[in-house]
Amino acid sequence: MSKTYTKPNIDCLKDRNPFIRMSTAFALGEVKDASSVHALIQALEDEIPSVVIGAAFALGEINDFAAVAPLIRSLKAKNPTVRAGAACALGKLKHASAVPALIESLHDTNHSVRSVVVTAIGQIRDARGVPALIEALDDDYGFIRSRSASALGAIGDQSAVFPLIEALEDDDHNVRECAATALGEIGAASAVPALFQALKDDNWLVLCNSATALGKIGNVVLYQPAIPPQEEAEDGRSVYSAGSGDVNSAANVTSNYKPLTRKYIARLKAKDHSDRITAISALGALGEAEVVPVLLEQLNDPDAAIRIVTAIALGEIGGTTAIPNLLARLKDRNSSVRCAVIIALGRIRDASVVPYLIGTLQDEADNVRSRTAALLGDIGDVTVVPHLFAVLKDEVSHVRSEAASALGKIGTAALPVLVKALDDGDANVRVGAIVAMREMGETTLSRSLGQALNDADARVRSEAAGALGDIGDTSSVPALIGALKDEDEVVRSQAAGALGKIGDASSVSALIGALKDEDEVVRSQAAGALGKIGGTSAVPALIECLNDEDIDVRLNAAGALGAIGDASAIPALIQLLGKEDSDVRGAGISALSKIGVDAVPDLIRALDDKRAIVRICASSALGETGEPAAVSALVGALMDRDENVQIEAAIALGKIGDGAAVPALIDALQSGDEYVRSEAVIALGKIGAVTAVSAITRVLKDQDSGVRSDAALALKGIGDATTLPRKILSTPESLITLEEKLEILNALRRVRGYRFPDNRKLCQEVLHEQDEEARAGAEAVLLWMNASR
Repeated sequence: MSKTYTKPNIDCLKDRNPFIRMSTAFALGEVKDASSVHALIQALEDEIPSVVIGAAFALGEINDFAAVAPLIRSLKAKNPTVRAGAACALGKLKHASAVPALIESLHDTNHSVRSVVVTAIGQIRDARGVPALIEALDDDYGFIRSRSASALGAIGDQSAVFPLIEALEDDDHNVRECAATALGEIGAASAVPALFQALKDDNWLVLCNSATALGKIGNVVLYQPAIPPQEEAEDGRSVYSAGSGDVNSAANVTSNYKPLTRKYIARLKAKDHSDRITAISALGALGEAEVVPVLLEQLNDPDAAIRIVTAIALGEIGGTTAIPNLLARLKDRNSSVRCAVIIALGRIRDASVVPYLIGTLQDEADNVRSRTAALLGDIGDVTVVPHLFAVLKDEVSHVRSEAASALGKIGTAALPVLVKALDDGDANVRVGAIVAMREMGETTLSRSLGQALNDADARVRSEAAGALGDIGDTSSVPALIGALKDEDEVVRSQAAGALGKIGDASSVSALIGALKDEDEVVRSQAAGALGKIGGTSAVPALIECLNDEDIDVRLNAAGALGAIGDASAIPALIQLLGKEDSDVRGAGISALSKIGVDAVPDLIRALDDKRAIVRICASSALGETGEPAAVSALVGALMDRDENVQIEAAIALGKIGDGAAVPALIDALQSGDEYVRSEAVIALGKIGAVTAVSAITRVLKDQDSGVRSDAALALKGIGDATTLPRKILSTPESLITLEEKLEILNALRRVRGYRFPDNRKLCQEVLHEQDEEARAGAEAVLLWMNASR
């Protein structure tokens, strides 16, 4: 089903309702609205993680490099999902300046974040990331190791070859598969022996990928023992014969093959099956349609590995010539061969194979059946609907899942069959039908799905509740409210989540009741739903949930209170700032910041709390509110006895961006703690005060390299190589003296990105500017320079 978009209203990114802000951000990314970049960058500072994630997604889709620096900052967000979203967006932007920050993020404590980071580095394809990716090949999580291998292959640096060879011995077959592919992409001749060894791997995909890699590496014949002499006709043309017979069992195939192609065709007669596998894969990689007849003979080889790689090679070459032979192999005795044939047919993608694939839906091997169902869904032929429906009765769950997904892809043509399936006697069929309906998202299905909430099988009721939430039709609200009383806790939790997605106020009372459910997942979903719907009537019950024994309930209750924004919740939320669990404290900070100005007085009082953690959290929350009324108190917090409070106060002042904080932040540049100095200089850059430039330039000589780097970035935040000097020259002498102006200009010449021929020439250029204050400043500096000779 195609989607039609109307241009979202950028102003909705500032809506009081966080769900609207989040939806707007994602919508702006979907339509790739380039005019929204600045507003989306601002949305990265939103207090709601889901809004920030939406903004990051949109910025990655729009692909504007102005978003790189803000997204890099988001890599340090407290919420791991935000960090992952930022990394994903940076990978899409493919800007090399993000690589150092992404490398640092490879040490993130959250494994999901690390997995996204390795993919992002691979997308950028910067060799600076190679050492860190090699280190990630030893990560505790297999999926991170496999993604690291893929990233190294994408970058293509030779220094990764040996570590990837070692990865061919990994316990996880997914890692071995990716390592083999990566070695092929790098084209490392030194990996040939290891790849030949990998041809004996128990996993057929490792075998296929190793063979494909050998084909991509190219002249592997140079690294192997001598091959049998190639037969040539007197005119120099290649002649190939397979075994005791000829190609196509009819006549010799004679063709003017390219020299490299001839070598690989000759190797098809080698005794060692690894040599032949390499040759087959290489011929597939070359992609020459002329070799298809030669490869077709290999489909009859007694060695299953040969047949597997041949099928894959034929799929790589494409074209319909090989289809009859591939279809014949759908009856191969080896299930891995049959899987390989389906993969090849999927790459060729020809509708003529549909009748044959229908028969394969009854294959004895579940992996063959599931791959067949997936391929039929991709082809989208409506005639397969009854046959896919029959597969919903399959005894293997992942086969049923693929069939349901395929029916969903086929779309509305499958609707009558799916609705009828809801009355089927097999619960698996009913579940599969609902999964397919869920993928379609048709509002016309609401009534049928509502009736499914009364099904005898809890799985069916659960899927129906989830589907109704995705569809979002308010007519299903009464049925979902009834499902909150279901005997099964999974159904109740799905119903609560669905009501939150629909967002109808008539469900608030029932959801408040669900906050006392015996199951913690139900309570958590109900709290989250109430936050999405809003309404102050839920506030007292949500405040009680802040003391729930389950952390997810407490987190969702805090989030809901912040989304509702009622001031009566402030005292209870302040109490969260002193909790031991960092996630709970973070939820309190986020909620208080959403409430905004009403929470400022209580948060200011919390800055005097005897517990440092409360003062830290209060500083953070005040920064998130963005309220100028908090500046004076935060300036005081810059002198707190705890350095972590000072750090958070500096960060908060940078987020608020009020120039009144500049003098205190300049003083903080003298702190003995490098992290305090670093955050202070970053804050000055965010505020963008020209009066701070002199102090920032002095920080360029800080003993800590990280502080120096932050100072340079702060300067660039205030102005680029053209605008910053002009801003300095136009600043009144009461704020920056002539001597300081000259000192700053000299300092800028030594900063990367601020290089000028000389200050005199710069001032002379500014004399031609339209800005009267800039001209006056340049003239004054020139006079001062002349007088100082």
